[in-house]
Amino acid sequence: MLRCAVASLSPPTAAIIQDHREVQMRAYEAVLIFRPEGDLLAGGREFVKSLFSGNGCKVLKEEDMGDRLLAYQVKKSKRGFYVFYELEAEPESIHALDKALQLRNEILKYLFIRKEE
Repeated sequence: MLRCAVASLSPPTAAIIQDHREVQMRAYEAVLIFRPEGDLLAGGREFVKSLFSGNGCKVLKEEDMGDRLLAYQVKKSKRGFYVFYELEAEPESIHALDKALQLRNEILKYLFIRKEE
């Protein structure tokens, strides 16, 4: 009969393993490209801030990189406003952020990168 590895360990050891799984905050860098129009930019940035805080992400740094010409049109837009973020988040929350950001019209592109530790 096969048994789960965690279930076969003594209770204190199993609790330590489960606690280790719960605390997996990792460092990420993110760049988001917003539509440069005033209302869309402000609304998109507010949405991203609430999305990060709602998913348990800790924003360490937020830096405006400015309005730039894109190499090619994205969603019929030739320009984009770049914002750089440094985050601490769980890997599962990054997947949730990915799904939520895909549906937003004011966000042209985004990229999450896990920082080396």
